Amino acid sequence: MKTESMVDTPQHTIARAIELSGAGLFSGRPCTMRLLPADPDSGIIFRRTDLPDRPEIPATVEYALPETMTRNMALGLNAETAILTTEHVLSACAGMGVDNLIIEANAAECPILDGSAKPVAEALHEAGLTAQDAERRVFAIREPVSYAQDSVQICGVPSETLKLTYFMHYAEPYNLKMEMTWDATPEAYLKQIAPARTYVFKRDAQALLDRGVIKGGDLEVAVVLEEGGNPINHVRFPDEAIRHKILDLLGDLMLISGELRGHIVASRSGHASHVEFVKKLKAAVFAQHSPEGVRDA
Repeated sequence: MKTESMVDTPQHTIARAIELSGAGLFSGRPCTMRLLPADPDSGIIFRRTDLPDRPEIPATVEYALPETMTRNMALGLNAETAILTTEHVLSACAGMGVDNLIIEANAAECPILDGSAKPVAEALHEAGLTAQDAERRVFAIREPVSYAQDSVQICGVPSETLKLTYFMHYAEPYNLKMEMTWDATPEAYLKQIAPARTYVFKRDAQALLDRGVIKGGDLEVAVVLEEGGNPINHVRFPDEAIRHKILDLLGDLMLISGELRGHIVASRSGHASHVEFVKKLKAAVFAQHSPEGVRDA
């Protein structure tokens, strides 16, 4: 249940604590996450309860660790305090409209759960959100902002609401092309994006297992694709793979630490390039400041 707020666009936190447990996709190690209400203007904070002094890592682009990223979003004060695979819980926070949250984790990698953001999003929905007496920080794109490197391209253009477009293109030997545009709302997120699981190509899966890269994954937490994008196991959507790319992109954009308004178009991008784009976008945002409290790019 939402409480009354004295501001027009209030920040939100959860009404009660949540606990989720499972194994990390890459490490295979068990992890319990406790999601706790947080004060206004706190943002999303990860707290490593397994380490001395319980270090806190703000979920902002300044704490992204690209050198630690291996198919996931890694955050930390340094490599020793890193928390891995944060993108699904961040995506759930963004999709469900959670501004302030403390995420306690007793291991170095968030649990993969069912391979999607659905368990976290549903838990947030069931816990309920509480409106807070603080204005939500809104970042509105007013002029195009772009990032490009090699075959990766990301661009943000003006839009009154958040809209995401993703172009997936895998060349030989995968031969897969997909595209999707999605308008962000909590209701649409729960139904259309949160349930989409991570994916892997069949030709890569065994090599990843043999190298010990994936120690906590199985056919229940990932869509396994043959060349051309045909799945060999059960799927929740015919285009589940690209929906998961939207899920990841939304979570990574959460590192701007505010509500983003704009149309983000990404092609062949991943976590590391998302970090570079958010850095560029945030620099553009802070180059101008709206007197109404909306920071414009």
